[in-house]
Amino acid sequence: MLFKANHQENALQFWRLLMNTTESASQCEEAFLSFESAYNVRKGIAWCEENGITYRMMKNYYDKWLINPSFNPDNIGRGVSQRAFSQEEEAKIYDNLLSNYTYQGIPISDKLIAEEFMNAYRLKHPYTTRNHYFQASKGFAWRSKIRNDITSRRSNKIPKNDLDQKDVELFMNAVEAVFETFLPERIVNVDEIPVHVEQQTQFTIARRGDPTPPVKKNCSPKLIITAVCGITANYDKLPITFIVKGKSAVCQRNLGVHHPNQTLATPKEKANADSCKDLISFVSKCIGNEPGCLIWDAYGSHWVEDVWETAEICDLQLIPIPKNGTPYYQPLDFGVFGPLQSSYNSNIKALPRRNMSQLVAKQNSSYHRMWKWYPPQK
Repeated sequence: MLFKANHQENALQFWRLLMNTTESASQCEEAFLSFESAYNVRKGIAWCEENGITYRMMKNYYDKWLINPSFNPDNIGRGVSQRAFSQEEEAKIYDNLLSNYTYQGIPISDKLIAEEFMNAYRLKHPYTTRNHYFQASKGFAWRSKIRNDITSRRSNKIPKNDLDQKDVELFMNAVEAVFETFLPERIVNVDEIPVHVEQQTQFTIARRGDPTPPVKKNCSPKLIITAVCGITANYDKLPITFIVKGKSAVCQRNLGVHHPNQTLATPKEKANADSCKDLISFVSKCIGNEPGCLIWDAYGSHWVEDVWETAEICDLQLIPIPKNGTPYYQPLDFGVFGPLQSSYNSNIKALPRRNMSQLVAKQNSSYHRMWKWYPPQK
């Protein structure tokens, strides 16, 4: 067999033979078979990666050459001297592809994914000669990673063990106590999951008793839960007042986009003390500056002393929603005041129901200190 002394030289010789088609058929076939054996034992992959040549591309050219011995890659396309891709175009496509992956926040260390995408792109546009600047989708990157055993798919389901049952029980009991203390009109939940699917202006306020509209979350329609703890409510009416920040059906925190007319927007995708104080003042105005309750996500800036002092001045009781222990998901409001999720429902239904009237009366209890005015010590 020809060129079997050096595997990298085999691939280089075959590429030159195929591009020029000046050698005999036996020489090309011998060179290709030698390259194929070298590639199968993974000795020619490094050379291919360095030179932007893939086995599938070589095999495609070789198959065409077997069908038509006069096949010349230079004659591909609508005229003479129009090739599928020049070396400069290959380099631009390859660099642009890797930069797109980096731009989308997907760390790519293996060039196999980029080459796989380029192969698919060649099959789709085999005869074009333009400079190709295309956007690689996240879905393609993840599928390619999984297919090439680079990473494993992350499950969308939250393990039940990640929920702190004690925190959940305290939260549910606190919500029950709030409903015994305040009128439902004075209980407000602030969330970034939109209540209305249509485009919103600055923010959306859905009052208690309003019809429960559908909501899209993760591209699947859900229904706002209208039953809180043991309180009777049907699935057609909202149980409390919802204030939703956002301009569309997707959470702006996830998108990282904040519009200039977004009065309740938080800078740099994170809440800070000033935005929390503004939100507390806004909620107080929504309930007529009367005593009430605000249920919100328990993020770090919510525990600043200035925020709690503002809540005291506005006579608002703050109930933070406990986190479930994973950094990839929103807290428990998905299962209480957000879209319906069976994993949360099973945990909530399993909690024992307690009569909290006596507990509310104990103003100096550890429960009240934890959930009303005193943030946890860092």
